[in-house]
Amino acid sequence: PAEEAQGESAKTLSESIHNYFSYREIQLGKEIARLMRYGATCLAIGLVFLIACIVLRQTLDAHPIFVDQSIVDEGLLILGWVAMWRPIEVLLYDWWPIARRRTVMRRLAAIAVQVRTS
Repeated sequence: PAEEAQGESAKTLSESIHNYFSYREIQLGKEIARLMRYGATCLAIGLVFLIACIVLRQTLDAHPIFVDQSIVDEGLLILGWVAMWRPIEVLLYDWWPIARRRTVMRRLAAIAVQVRTS
């Protein structure tokens, strides 16, 4: 209605919309930062585990206790690299969808808003 389009709430609607999408952009930026911290922590843990697997593998190679040492060797190597899977996935791929949503929010925060009468 025309009287609502001329009212106080219509005048602040544009600012409210911009503030909301700016807020969502900031929240998504914080989510990306949290995800990166999580990925870095997982990467540190994964690297320590990978190094432990490699050291254990070399130790077992120097002092064989199994008849078929190759199964244990390859198993430890695979286990170490599998532990790196999630940190690498987080740091390389998981942040992309959030960054795309953040870009959308940034663009929506800058749109022109017009209140029209019906």
